[in-house]
Amino acid sequence: MLCLRHIYSFALRRCQFRTLSSDTLLSQLNSCTTEDQVFDLVGKNKAKLSEKHVGSAISLLWKFQKEKSYLLRNIDYVKNHCQFLTLRILAENKIEFMDNDLLVDTLYNVMRFTVEAHDSLVQELVMEAWRRLERFSLPNLSKFAMCLNDQHIYFSPLTGKIADIVNKNLDSIQDTRVLSVLMVSISSVTSHSFQKRLIKKAEVLLETANVIHFNHARRMVQFLRNIRQTYRPLLEKCNKVFLDNPSQLDLDNISILLGLYQSLQFNNTEFRLVIKQKLTEIIDDCNNPVSFAKLFATLGPMAGPEVKERLIATALLVVEEFNCQQALIVVEAMEEMECRNSHLIQKIASLLHKYLDKYKPIELAKITQALLLLHCQDTELYTKLRQLLAGSILLESILFSSPLLL
Repeated sequence: MLCLRHIYSFALRRCQFRTLSSDTLLSQLNSCTTEDQVFDLVGKNKAKLSEKHVGSAISLLWKFQKEKSYLLRNIDYVKNHCQFLTLRILAENKIEFMDNDLLVDTLYNVMRFTVEAHDSLVQELVMEAWRRLERFSLPNLSKFAMCLNDQHIYFSPLTGKIADIVNKNLDSIQDTRVLSVLMVSISSVTSHSFQKRLIKKAEVLLETANVIHFNHARRMVQFLRNIRQTYRPLLEKCNKVFLDNPSQLDLDNISILLGLYQSLQFNNTEFRLVIKQKLTEIIDDCNNPVSFAKLFATLGPMAGPEVKERLIATALLVVEEFNCQQALIVVEAMEEMECRNSHLIQKIASLLHKYLDKYKPIELAKITQALLLLHCQDTELYTKLRQLLAGSILLESILFSSPLLL
């Protein structure tokens, strides 16, 4: 009997090895270089796809997106493809067979394609992950927590359970990425004493880690913003990470960090000098409305006279291409810059007039205040603003600030 058991065990292992080594379908998937190749393979092999094949296909589709620049990504094409729907249906049917890594990765990758939180696949993946939560590794737990955060699940019992697991295992976390993701994801359900422990742990890792990634430090600052705590020792350490990684200080990251610093009322002279220089260098490269509006709003208020003139000159060329939100952030920046260029004021006022019906009352109030401080003389625009804000308490604070509104 013992001999037979050994023979059976050997045969089973050999069979498993041959199955894995001869998985030509997985090899074919890994050889794909385009989305259409993946979809073609999926379409021809629907009945043969295991949970690993499905997970690998979805992961590969997201890998292709990551390798493209933001403007070249075709997420809608992939999301709406009939074979992507096939993958979603197959994934939902095979959830119970997925191991923990595959389960969390599938949820993460599906969400990168903006599949809605109420989609049955997303809901089933979340529920299965909840059932396995105690068995997750810390990296899996952090990735799952990130998915919940992306779904704006901040105060649920599930988030509280994750926070409890982190609280119990905090001393064992040695990865700045894992810690920073978890800090942000559970920030809304942490007690004051737990927040202090998380901050101290972050400080220790920043001091001892061999390599500290830019985004890990950024998330730690975001955590402080979320809990409304200006803890300077941690901020200073994170700020040093940013300064030590100047190549990461692009327009998007600078905009995010300035917003976080402003919320925390944290100011660092060296950081402002570095980002001012970085932003000034890219003025000529911002040749589309999206990036230029962000550059104008970020650099304008801190720029010197010559740089302000360059920004205004470029703004005059692209202002008519701004959408409603870009027009809003530009007029707010003009207010902060105390812009007196009548031509630009006239153009932005005309553009805002066109978009007025798209703004919320709080945005209309900001627009009204900005135009008043810019000494805009467009009485027709003020009349429309007054009509849209009629009855709103937001109008009370600015109603008598100018005869144009009376």
